[in-house]
Amino acid sequence: MNRRSISGGPASGGPVIRRGPARPRGVAILMSLVVLMLLSMFMSELFFSTGLELRSMANYRQGQQARRMARSVFRVVQIGLLMDETIFFDGYRKVAALLENGVSLPWDDGLLISLKIEPQDHLYNLNQERNNRKESRRDIARWLFFNNVLRDLEVPGELPDSPLEPLSEETLQGLYAALADWMDKDNEEYIQFPGVLGAEESAYFTTKPEYSVKNGALDRLDEIRLVKGVRESRIPWPEWRKRFTALPRKDDTRFYFPEKININIASREEIVQFLTSIEIQPVGELDKQQEGINEYAKNAAEIAEKFAPEDSGQREPLTIQGLAVALKELGFGDNYGSNLLFSTVNYYYRISLVTEVGGVQGRLEALYQVARNADSRIGSSPTVHWVTLQ
Repeated sequence: MNRRSISGGPASGGPVIRRGPARPRGVAILMSLVVLMLLSMFMSELFFSTGLELRSMANYRQGQQARRMARSVFRVVQIGLLMDETIFFDGYRKVAALLENGVSLPWDDGLLISLKIEPQDHLYNLNQERNNRKESRRDIARWLFFNNVLRDLEVPGELPDSPLEPLSEETLQGLYAALADWMDKDNEEYIQFPGVLGAEESAYFTTKPEYSVKNGALDRLDEIRLVKGVRESRIPWPEWRKRFTALPRKDDTRFYFPEKININIASREEIVQFLTSIEIQPVGELDKQQEGINEYAKNAAEIAEKFAPEDSGQREPLTIQGLAVALKELGFGDNYGSNLLFSTVNYYYRISLVTEVGGVQGRLEALYQVARNADSRIGSSPTVHWVTLQ
């Protein structure tokens, strides 16, 4: 009788089955989880990168649309400024009032956020200092005008939270000297003021990055940020824009102040500020003419009330002849030269505007010039001197 081996070994004559060590089932599950986690991380990164690219493309597209919209608004403003100036500004002031109160105006597929159209003719033109002979009557008269424009301005103190403080005379003299040296042709420091030197080439050697003095007229007002002493003066940039401009220089030597105030557009405050800033002590042969100008300054409030009465809803535009009659009514005869300080039109405008499409903004700034008929106030021959679009 054959015996069977209970273990199924050789004695039984059956097959022998050898089992390896048991493989834990958890390892396969863990490896699967790791693979899934890696795939999830990869896909998340892919989706995140794709989302960024899509948002970037959307922002770029909306930015392009906002800039196109800014150009569109600018073209409309250009056309508008060729109309009767007083009619255009009546409409513009209504739009500007809405925008200043936080109301955004629909325009194409976006919004017009802000719009500023600032006449430049009455502002102190820094380019008039170009090629002035230093310490000449013209130069002294321009310095006194410059001093008047800034003398009452208070600026932030050097330390944080310190009270406002007036500009020192030394600071004002240094600014005028540095600006004159920036624009003149030579490399000799301006030395009109005792103890105050201008700023020629050597004054800019330590700037980082180093740059050279221009020795040429300003192409735009923003260039004065490079002039030594401008930043150090702590004069806020809006105050520079409010008081100064950089227009083509006028070479009319009969009068030292080509700046004029438009009595049809200017506010009472602007008329008073302009007339009081043009008041200077007589300088040499300037005496007779300047005495008449000083009389305007002494009566600035009365003149402003005549041309911009507070109780008038809409001012009646004056022609050159009407301007002369109004000045005579105030007691100023022809000997004062009514056209020396006053104008019935503007020729230069600084235009600033902001548009928005899908939360992305477009910004445009430009200096625009038109030739105007002084009586009809209609513009022609437009010129864009510069434009910046961002």
